[in-house]
Amino acid sequence: MANFTVSDHYWIDKAGRLMRLLWRQAHAVRQFCTGQRCLAPGAWRHHWGTDLDIFDPDLLPAGARLQLTPEEYLPGGYFAPLTRWLDRHLADYGFFRPYAHDRGGVAVEPWHISYRPLADRAAQALTPAVLLQAWRGQEVAGSAWLAPQLAYLFRRYIDNIDKE
Repeated sequence: MANFTVSDHYWIDKAGRLMRLLWRQAHAVRQFCTGQRCLAPGAWRHHWGTDLDIFDPDLLPAGARLQLTPEEYLPGGYFAPLTRWLDRHLADYGFFRPYAHDRGGVAVEPWHISYRPLADRAAQALTPAVLLQAWRGQEVAGSAWLAPQLAYLFRRYIDNIDKE
């Protein structure tokens, strides 16, 4: 019985440490996929090569640091003239703002533009199954938590965009 007791204590200690590690990893992953962002590997529109963040360095006042906040792009903000220009011309060049409004997913990002001809095709091709296949054989931190959440994450963050 003494061997079992020693083994049991060893198991509890190891399992406890492992559970704390897994909890910390899952907690860190949940922080990346809650609120108004989800940066799950392979699901970030910037990584598709179709999206970019745009600003005009000539409009940034001397000594000011770029923050990429909605206030910078609203009337009275540093980039209000850029916003007006984008509002008039984005569609002329095939671009749109996927995060123009708060839709309960990704936060409003007036600086984030997407090239529609490629982004629409990439979005149609990307599914939870495709993402899981891409992760196969890779070390994706938190994938044990992410994988069963993918359908929800797609609905809330990846597919939940402004289409116009």
